[in-house]
Amino acid sequence: MQVIFDPPLSGYENMARDEVLWEGRGNEEELVLRFFSWEKKTLSIGRFQRTQDIDRSFLHAQGISLVRRPTGGRAILHEDDLTLSLAMPRGGVSLDTQYRQLKEVFGQALFRIGIPVDEEIDHFPVRLHSPACFALSFPHELTVKGKKIAGIAQARNKERTLFQVSLPFSIDRVLVASCFHHQELVYTDLRENFSALEEIGFHHSLRARLMEVLLESLEDLWRVKREEREWKSGELLRVRTLLEEKYALDSYHWER
Repeated sequence: MQVIFDPPLSGYENMARDEVLWEGRGNEEELVLRFFSWEKKTLSIGRFQRTQDIDRSFLHAQGISLVRRPTGGRAILHEDDLTLSLAMPRGGVSLDTQYRQLKEVFGQALFRIGIPVDEEIDHFPVRLHSPACFALSFPHELTVKGKKIAGIAQARNKERTLFQVSLPFSIDRVLVASCFHHQELVYTDLRENFSALEEIGFHHSLRARLMEVLLESLEDLWRVKREEREWKSGELLRVRTLLEEKYALDSYHWER
């Protein structure tokens, strides 16, 4: 397992880098884990998510960037969260199986730091059309006492699967809800269905510890050895191309 630790980057750069890892670029059998963060507050939206629910003028007034992820799912405001991506070969394994394997890794890691993740979700959200990721929970999600604690989105091509994960340490529900036109509904959903890590007793000062136990869990459960690496020159060239042809274009993110 190759591990990349990136500095804070723009949303455009982060998503372009994840797309390159997902492509494989001749290294389709590589398992790559990337830890990353954001230069500024950024609202990331799913690959196919419509933007009609998003209050563009509010984002502009608050200096919040918007970026479209290569993965699916719904909107996440990145501010005080641990974000990571995992690009891996499909290996003839179903998406459901890969979700369950990933949930097992996170469940074990969080248990090691004192966060007991629910084994199963026995209910489904009543309102399925919320534009906010953390407003809804489904069976593959990570929850504590019935409330979602992480966002997990995925994309698959013929050879590889890309997972993108966000674990918020804290959340400003008013700010998140204000990113959308129907802010009262979003705020209510977030209050009823989501818990940030600090709200269940885990402080963001322990970020490094959380990263370490995630690596340990991957090593234990998937029987892989970690190897830290830097970006390859060819990968960075491809990142530049994706930025120029896709992610730097305002129309790519908004015109859906």
